[in-house]
Amino acid sequence: MRSGDIKSLTLDHIDWAAETITYTQAKTRMPLRLPLTDEVGSALINYIKSVRPRTQYREVFLSLRPPAKPFAKNAHLYHIVTTGESWRTSILKPHNGRVCTHCGIACRRTC
Repeated sequence: MRSGDIKSLTLDHIDWAAETITYTQAKTRMPLRLPLTDEVGSALINYIKSVRPRTQYREVFLSLRPPAKPFAKNAHLYHIVTTGESWRTSILKPHNGRVCTHCGIACRRTC
């Protein structure tokens, strides 16, 4: 995934039941379906449940500085990742169980 695709990823792109992430690539405009591995799914669930602010925005990744909002199109992902120690540590915590067993919890929290 390119950085622009990561910044624009929405909760609607994640199919927890099918364990896939489906989106249209910004650069090529080509649709892409990626597997949602247990490791990535667990990290996303940890982020959504423990770090991501509750908000009306559908983008998965939001700024943690108030007001929480999607990242600007010109925001550089390198800066976001290297300065985001608090959320980076939180989403990398181990999570027990398969993604599918936890998708209801994550979806209920964010929808």
